[in-house]
Amino acid sequence: MATYTCTTAAVSAVGTITASFAYPGDTHYNSVTSSTDSITSTKAAGSVSVSASPATPITYGTSVTVTANVGSGETGTINFEYSTDGATYSSITSCNAQTISSTSATCVTTAIPAGTVDLNAVYSGDANHNTATSSAYAYVVNKATQSTLTITTTSATYNGSAYTLNLATSGGSGTGAVTYVAANGTATGCA
Repeated sequence: MATYTCTTAAVSAVGTITASFAYPGDTHYNSVTSSTDSITSTKAAGSVSVSASPATPITYGTSVTVTANVGSGETGTINFEYSTDGATYSSITSCNAQTISSTSATCVTTAIPAGTVDLNAVYSGDANHNTATSSAYAYVVNKATQSTLTITTTSATYNGSAYTLNLATSGGSGTGAVTYVAANGTATGCA
């Protein structure tokens, strides 16, 4: 009895396939077809790594190129994320669903917050590969220099015991409230 082994068959998709073998016969034996056998192939593990440039530390607002590299044959998309506490990740604005081209996907952004952040890439998976998340990539972003904040008096009135000043601010950077501090006297009602 002869034994034939097929070791180079390629399965082109995930799922269950049915295989059988056929022997065409020869001068001494008739042709024969084997019974069938079901073979189940499963998705391969996805793989992804992440990096960023320029090298750290950088200043907040600097343009950063975040790059994810995946294994050969992996298709789909990458979502780029950051964490400021090493546990909770948030999407990097405008860096979701970046299409993989060849074996990488990139995103250019200025939306990485100041501080020491962990960057990661989340691979979507595809018909033949499972989803995957990269290891954290530590990135340092220093705070930017504040632009000049100008205070102007829009009106001042004296009621016999105190001045009422209406102040306005312009310039500055970032978000949040401006706090007024009086150099002489007491400032009340300012926030």
